Amino acid sequence: MYYKLKYFLLGSLLAAALVCLTPYLVSSDEDSSLYAGWASGFAALVIIFGLLHLGIERDNRIFLETIRRHEKCLISHRLSGKRLLHKLARRQLLPYPPVRSGLPKFLVDLMDGKEKSIWVSPGAPADVQQLLLGTFSTKEWVMALSFEVSSADIVMPPTLIKRLFGTSQQRILKTVDIPDDADIYTRVSGRWEKLEGKERDQWFDLADRIASNKRMLRRALKQF
Repeated sequence: MYYKLKYFLLGSLLAAALVCLTPYLVSSDEDSSLYAGWASGFAALVIIFGLLHLGIERDNRIFLETIRRHEKCLISHRLSGKRLLHKLARRQLLPYPPVRSGLPKFLVDLMDGKEKSIWVSPGAPADVQQLLLGTFSTKEWVMALSFEVSSADIVMPPTLIKRLFGTSQQRILKTVDIPDDADIYTRVSGRWEKLEGKERDQWFDLADRIASNKRMLRRALKQF
């Protein structure tokens, strides 16, 4: 699944050939040469990005066809420790709107689209490099949940920018239940470590207490 790279290289070679041949295909008139130069430059960009887009779409299509050969697929969802407790307390992952992270809204929409989504990556957290997640806001992602979901629920990113990372980062557009046997990972010095035994159970126990306290508070408020 490296068609994006192959098509990008092919587009670059074709674009370079077009630019190099342009002076031999037009008259030596100064104005004509100038216009031809601008036109060939624009055409070169169209060729490069057009073929890159075809390569991206082909890679993403092959990826989806591969995982959908199976009913379930393993995914990981990265998040902060606070968000992990919140989601474990609900035992659900809910689609959420794009996170702005201080960026202008139009730029966030251009990258992440406008739909509420759950962003996931295939496999365990360590199976995908941070660089390939298509985002800069990874510092707070010190924890991760990993479990199996229906492969039919996996969809590609909505925009061309994020589709470049489509084989490394996908979306789920519906609420997903977190199973009791979900794996929990923590990031230590840039490496993902799976929590086992009591370390893992402590997160579920604390989340259960938080959920219980919220229910008690809601019942108490109803009495007033």
